[in-house]
Amino acid sequence: MDPRIYRHLILPRLGRDGAYTPVQPPIPPVKLPPVQNRPAHAQALQKSLTTIEKRAEARAASQRAALPEDECGILVRFNPRLGRNVDLSFFEKASHGVELLSVRQERRMVVRAFVPKKSIGRLSSAISKYGEWSEGQHKPAFTDFFEGIDNLTVADVERLWHAPDGVELPKDGIQRWEVWLRPRVVEYVKASSSRYSVELSPFETRFPNATVIRMRAAFAGLKALLLDTASVIEIRPASTANVPTSALTPVERAGLVRKIASRIAPAPEGSPRVAILDTGVQFQHGLLRQSLPEARTHRFYRPGRKTTPTVMAPEWRASRFSATSIVLFRAVRRFR
Repeated sequence: MDPRIYRHLILPRLGRDGAYTPVQPPIPPVKLPPVQNRPAHAQALQKSLTTIEKRAEARAASQRAALPEDECGILVRFNPRLGRNVDLSFFEKASHGVELLSVRQERRMVVRAFVPKKSIGRLSSAISKYGEWSEGQHKPAFTDFFEGIDNLTVADVERLWHAPDGVELPKDGIQRWEVWLRPRVVEYVKASSSRYSVELSPFETRFPNATVIRMRAAFAGLKALLLDTASVIEIRPASTANVPTSALTPVERAGLVRKIASRIAPAPEGSPRVAILDTGVQFQHGLLRQSLPEARTHRFYRPGRKTTPTVMAPEWRASRFSATSIVLFRAVRRFR
């Protein structure tokens, strides 16, 4: 994934630092005073949780027709107090069952999560303990998290629309969508889609915490499907450049290659040059034949695998490379 576009997604446990990095600089950390009236704050949180529970109940019957009981729930937005960020370590705990879906830095941090129906009672109990706690007593679980939260609201599907170029959400007519889903419910979305007149592409892209599927539907039908399956992480406009080449016939693939090749043109004089190392190049490929002329292609081989290289820069040594064959060329062509 391009981190410039998708850095709001949370991708934990990938063997590297997957911590959230906001698109815009976060609010500078400052030591803010604790909540002055904790019981009143807890009461306000309980009130917003009660509203969420009523919305979940209203959706329960239609969800049970599409989902197993454990996956029934609602998408919730956790809104931080002014000047605070949400304590994301809360979502690393498994005891409450709340699943973090996305984080974005807008005017303030926006955190969205999936709250299973069975977890609403657990949150309510934790909020009650938070409201009853006073200094000098044993600190209840999740106190720091609740202290940083202003309120909880239902995450409306309309607010999950994210177009990189700022395009407004199209609510009229049949549209093509790129929908980011919770992986555990993808099969239920597929099984239910026809009831909502939503067409799904047979191709999908899988990430550790999201599955991306292209859909074709009116927004009303798409919204109903996503609410009844509690599945959506984000909605984007479907790309028109992604062609599923595996579904094309050989003749159609050749035509696609010729069409793309016709868009390739020499770059202007003085354009940047790029050196590319590759362990194997098919020079007969229609898109490479004109882009890799012999005058700009240099081949060299690991000793013992081939005869003396055709061309090798004197300061390089083939023994530094483990690949059988490496091709170096300067790309001085570009797409129109």
